[in-house]
Amino acid sequence: MSKVLIFQLINHLLIIANCLPAVVFPEDDSLSSSFAKSEILKCLDLGDFMPATNKETQKVECYPLATNGPCDKRDEWFILPPNEVEASCRARTCPQDHVFYKVS
Repeated sequence: MSKVLIFQLINHLLIIANCLPAVVFPEDDSLSSSFAKSEILKCLDLGDFMPATNKETQKVECYPLATNGPCDKRDEWFILPPNEVEASCRARTCPQDHVFYKVS
């Protein structure tokens, strides 16, 4: 494996690890989500997963974040946007073999 490929892989893993969000629930349990807190917690127990409704079965399932997850289009990723409590499919900001890195 080339040094460049190893660097790209390590860089990709570091960016993914730093981009995955922490979920904080309001103390009063007021959650504006179409999913119950228990469904969200069940998915979070699996790691960086969030619930979404399976379009074929109409059941709530857990999908990994930063993947295609339940998204219909191949150029979308299942993500949890900042300040939101529900993950959604959003257009990828870079080609499949690249990683988007935004300096804040």
